[in-house]
Amino acid sequence: MARRIAHEIKNPLTPLKLGAQHLERAWNDKAEDFEARLQRYTQTTVQQIDALSHIAEGFAMLANDGKTEVGRINLVSVLQDVVYLHDSQGVQFSTTHNVVHVSADRTRLTRAFNNLVQNALESSSGKEVKVGVDLSVQDNQAVVEVSDNGDGIAKGRLERIFEPKFTTKTHGLGLGLAMVRAIVHGAQGEIHVDSSEGHGSRFTVTFPLEA
Repeated sequence: MARRIAHEIKNPLTPLKLGAQHLERAWNDKAEDFEARLQRYTQTTVQQIDALSHIAEGFAMLANDGKTEVGRINLVSVLQDVVYLHDSQGVQFSTTHNVVHVSADRTRLTRAFNNLVQNALESSSGKEVKVGVDLSVQDNQAVVEVSDNGDGIAKGRLERIFEPKFTTKTHGLGLGLAMVRAIVHGAQGEIHVDSSEGHGSRFTVTFPLEA
């Protein structure tokens, strides 16, 4: 994990350092396009700082197990916002409810479901992936299912999928699903996954209803 952290932090730092060096050289050489170079470097700097911030925030959420002050929120609204962010990629939202109240931190819950949807969209390296988000109410619980028709997850990996340093991707720290679970548990919820290789995956998240 220490090696992964060092690698992930070094990735944003490298373009920051190189950009600063090129910018200094351009200033010393009185380059005619200095302003354009400064603008490009500024954009790169902001992007890489955001990447570092994301890494730090992921660890912060894991450190307190997702526990935070919660409020009464409408889960329908949260999911609508998440799906809207991925509207251009064809993510579909389905529910028969207008209001489903749960106790949670809205910002963190949005991050959790955004992570699940993004993972679903990246679940296949070949075919076009279809992603669905479904909300229902069962036995006094809010039930959210995020499903895809991607490559699926090998059976041997399913039991480790929520471990903090486990990942099926070639990039990242493997904090995404661990962070999702921490946020869900912080809202007194539960998360489970079912998957079949070649047929896709379904993540089921349940929360107790808030009156």
